[in-house]
Amino acid sequence: RRYRRKIERELGVEWKRVGRDLDVDAGMDLLARLHQARMEATGRGGNFKKDDYQRFHRALAARLAESGELYFWILTIEGLPGASHYGFLHDGVYYGYQMGFTPQYERWSLGHYMTGVVVEKLIEEERAREMSLLRGRDAWKFRWTDSVRYTEAITMIRPGLRSRWLHFGAVVSQSPPLVLRSLIGRDAFD
Repeated sequence: RRYRRKIERELGVEWKRVGRDLDVDAGMDLLARLHQARMEATGRGGNFKKDDYQRFHRALAARLAESGELYFWILTIEGLPGASHYGFLHDGVYYGYQMGFTPQYERWSLGHYMTGVVVEKLIEEERAREMSLLRGRDAWKFRWTDSVRYTEAITMIRPGLRSRWLHFGAVVSQSPPLVLRSLIGRDAFD
């Protein structure tokens, strides 16, 4: 609570709900910008560079907004977009899908702060009985849980050297951190 009060007092934050206080397209623009800024600051590629990824999530967010399942917040800091928390509600479960924030605020742990406030909002609204932070064993997630759910990925490759070579080329064409994660496995990488 002390940490939260400090952020709210010193940064002058304001919460905006996408789909209610802010247009969905504008929210997606901000999410893409904030997420990419964070990814590029840490040497990772970020999915919002990909046009097909952006188109998919724009269409998804619009449909989720129509159905009332979009749960997407933008945090403004001194009037400017500083962080985002994009997720959705379905059947009593909140799925926290993607976050982003301006790298200049990294020391404030805005992702942790936003997750805490989102949990409080969900409890106040009595809309969720569970929060899923989805895949990955990122250290910050263990501030909220000690359990892990695994996603299994299966890659099927046709027999033959050419198929293996093409698959290898696809793996190594990613950003260096993603190549390393692909080669040694997600758990070892984390």
